[in-house]
Amino acid sequence: MAARAEAPRHGGAAGRLAAEAVLGTLARLRPAAAWRLAEALAGLAAGRRARAVAERNVALCLPRLDTARRAAVVRASLGHAARAYLEAPGLWRLPPAALARHVAGVEGEEALAEPLASGRGALLLVPHLGSWELVGLWCSARWPMTSLYHPQHWMVDRYVRRGRQRHGARLLPVGTAGVRGLYQALRRGELAVMLPDHTPRTGGVFAPFFGEPALTTTLPARLLARTGAAAVVGCALRLPGGRYRLRFVPGPPALAAADPVEAAAALNAAVAALVEAAPEQYLWTYKRFKVRPPGAAPVY
Repeated sequence: MAARAEAPRHGGAAGRLAAEAVLGTLARLRPAAAWRLAEALAGLAAGRRARAVAERNVALCLPRLDTARRAAVVRASLGHAARAYLEAPGLWRLPPAALARHVAGVEGEEALAEPLASGRGALLLVPHLGSWELVGLWCSARWPMTSLYHPQHWMVDRYVRRGRQRHGARLLPVGTAGVRGLYQALRRGELAVMLPDHTPRTGGVFAPFFGEPALTTTLPARLLARTGAAAVVGCALRLPGGRYRLRFVPGPPALAAADPVEAAAALNAAVAALVEAAPEQYLWTYKRFKVRPPGAAPVY
C-alpha cells in the first residue's frame, strides 16, 4: 500500500520548519549530553498514563522481580525512553567514522556478515530495546539495507526519513509495497530490517510474550520461508559515557516454522531473551497487550 499523499495544512510549511529547527538543535548534542537532558526531562515527560502502562507491563512480564526491583526497572525505562527520542537527531547527523567511535563493541557481527557475504541475505529483527536507531545507522553504513518504517507525524517525517537514510538505507512505509520491498531485498541477498514487537495493524496471531498472549506479526516467518534468508535479532544497548554495545544473535530455526503460532512464539521468545539482558532499556510504555484474545480480560 503506497503512502497516501499529504493533505495541505494551514501553516504546514511553518510548522514543519519549526519542528525541524528543534530537531536540528537536538542534533548538536552528543549522545552523553542527550542522555543527561533525557534524564532531567524523563520525570516531566512521562505522564501518569505512560508510567501506569510501564508498571503494568513490568508486573506482567517480570513477575519474578520483587516490588522494589520492578519499580527500579520502570523508573529506569522511562529515562531510556526519553533517551531514545532525544539521542536520535544527534545520531542521524554523525558520519560513519564518528558514529563508530560511539560503539564500544560489537557482539555477533558474523551472524549478519556471513549470510550477506554468501548472498543468502539476512532479516534483522530489532525490538524497541536500547537504541534501535543506532542499529539501523550502523548496519546501513556497511551493507545495502532496506527497512520498514511507520511514517511519523507530518511535521517531522521528512527530517526523520532523511536522518535514517543518511548512510544509504532504503526506507519503505509499512504496507503492501513495503513488504514487497523487503522480499526483493532478501532475494537480492541483502539486509532487510524490521521492528517485530509492534502490534500488527492487520493479521497476526496470538503467541506468548513473557508468558502473556500478544498479537504478533507473522511477516518474519513468511519472509524467511519464501527467501531462505538468515534470521538475526539485534539491539544496541547503552553504556556509560554515551557509548553503545551492539549485539546480534542468530534467530532460532522455528522463526521460519510453517505453523504461524509456532513461528510467532519463537519470535517473541527471541525478543524476550534480548530484553532479559537489559530490561531497563526496553520500551515498557508501549501497550503491547492492548489487543486481547477473545474472552480475555483487558490488561490496561
